[in-house]
Amino acid sequence: MAAVVKNQQEYICTLYVNWETTMDIPLDESPTERRNRLVGKAVGLNADQVEQWVTSIEEDGSGMGYVVQFSRQTPADLLAKVEGLGSDLSINIGPID
Repeated sequence: MAAVVKNQQEYICTLYVNWETTMDIPLDESPTERRNRLVGKAVGLNADQVEQWVTSIEEDGSGMGYVVQFSRQTPADLLAKVEGLGSDLSINIGPID
């Protein structure tokens, strides 16, 4: 009986953690909105900023991540938020999916 209760508790905890994790994901999110949200999370920006200032998101060639390229018109204060941004306004990020 104790094993059943323990498994139920673990199951409830798992459901709660999964629910907490997905609460900020809109149900009607398009693939582009999802990509912008995930890239934004990886570089410290929001999805709207990614949509407005990122010119390309390409696989990095190794299959291990992506190269994110920012527009030259991106405001300096926004660029300052992106840790690890190169002088060519690009950054390599890990997998986002």
